[in-house]
Amino acid sequence: IKFNPTMALLNKLDEEYVKSYKKTDDKIFHLFMGGVDEQHEKRHIVTTLTEESLKIAKLKNFTVAIGEATGLATQHILRDRLGFIERVMIEYKKFLYEGKYVFNIYEPISCILMEKRL
Repeated sequence: IKFNPTMALLNKLDEEYVKSYKKTDDKIFHLFMGGVDEQHEKRHIVTTLTEESLKIAKLKNFTVAIGEATGLATQHILRDRLGFIERVMIEYKKFLYEGKYVFNIYEPISCILMEKRL
């Protein structure tokens, strides 16, 4: 139940992406929920796992990869390190879940769905 607002936000990002997506012949690889425990931060684990996942996706003939970046670290990894492009963004403070504003997140201000052509 604690995770329901986050899942609803990610689903909304996906819905908005699908609405705006024009190409129908692409095979889309969806990266989902990367993270590590605090004691293992700064070891590039998520970056390495994501890079390996993208290599496998390309071998399996996926043409596009998408991922929802919920935090600053993931946004940095996808955008700055791996070359993803921002496609859909929802500000945390403006997101309603069951009629209520449920997120008290001020940094980053938005959850972002990003895309990369493979």
